[in-house]
Amino acid sequence: MKTRKIITITLLVCTFYILGYIRYSLFLTVNEQAADVFYHASPPQLNSLLSFLNSKSYNWLLNFKWGLTLLFTIIYCIFSSFSVFILFKNKSYIKICILLYSSMLIVSAIFIGIGYIFQDFSHHAFNLARNIMHLGQSPLITLLILAGLYFYRNFESAT
Repeated sequence: MKTRKIITITLLVCTFYILGYIRYSLFLTVNEQAADVFYHASPPQLNSLLSFLNSKSYNWLLNFKWGLTLLFTIIYCIFSSFSVFILFKNKSYIKICILLYSSMLIVSAIFIGIGYIFQDFSHHAFNLARNIMHLGQSPLITLLILAGLYFYRNFESAT
């Protein structure tokens, strides 16, 4: 049983690593393409999978990044929920993951809305929203959830 849990945790860690690598590489490529379009520089050599980005405008690339942000946040929420269920075998804990990730999306959307309303604060609001979303697209939130649930279960069983 212990060996199975070690293998499961190792597979989860590898999955998060691969997901993070894909996300990082994709965002680097889109950011580089957006910078080249914005500064009218020569476009970078993109691999065939991402070559469709060559013909896109700067605004399209920015909107595409927001779509990717939402997509990767949902993917991380799914993997976090799966990790919690696999390690704790409790479906009600999945609600905690979904609530946390949904809260991050809502708070980020509120900051973006505030930035649109108060133009003087828009730069700060965007950075706050972006930093919150960066947390949602990293394994840090999953680690915090897992650690919190682990300590909660141990505290609950001790009392």
